[in-house]
Amino acid sequence: QYNIYPKSYQLTSLQPSSSSSSSGFSTVVEFAQEFTVTYRGTFKVVKNNRANETYVLYQCGTPNPVDSADTELGLEANTKVFQIPLVSVALSDSAAAGFLSELGLTDRVAFSSKYSYNQCLQAIHACGQEAVSATAPFDYDASPDNDAEFNASLAEWQQASTQQGSQVDAIFTSSASSNPKSIAVTSFADPGVLNRAEWVKFVAVFFNKEVEAERLFNNIRTDY
Repeated sequence: QYNIYPKSYQLTSLQPSSSSSSSGFSTVVEFAQEFTVTYRGTFKVVKNNRANETYVLYQCGTPNPVDSADTELGLEANTKVFQIPLVSVALSDSAAAGFLSELGLTDRVAFSSKYSYNQCLQAIHACGQEAVSATAPFDYDASPDNDAEFNASLAEWQQASTQQGSQVDAIFTSSASSNPKSIAVTSFADPGVLNRAEWVKFVAVFFNKEVEAERLFNNIRTDY
């Protein structure tokens, strides 16, 4: 018998309350000032205040709420939509690397940044799976002398970015981006040690790992 659809990727124990997650546990943000999480039945609405980005996360096996004609979400035009839990991701820098490592999710990383300190992530990079930036990693100097060079570099980045995007569910980065698959982890800008540590909850909601994130953060708070 083939296990085509593992239970770990199915929607289970869904609570009818609009304030609970698929695991029956809701993330409560206590210290961090730069993100919020709201539960709406079969989906979550996550807001990164620093990057001014909103993400709708709907559970695998349920309808995309943004596509539902009878759902009044009042979302901004640049809202990004993800089916969760994420299965395959890219790390364009080290912003989410530590959180993924602590949550035991390095196996979900398909492309890694050379700046990731985790040994497993370094191995991914060493094997040629280097993550591509969610946005063009260079500035355009309008001088006619470098137009050809710029255009060649841009074309190379676009090709690599498209190829990577077709193989992952999301790209974790440290800044806002128009890329529909990018997720900004701006924990560095949240004032306070516990504020920044609590961003483990932000990363966790994309994988339905709220319980694990809560446990990790409580341990950090106790030690601190």
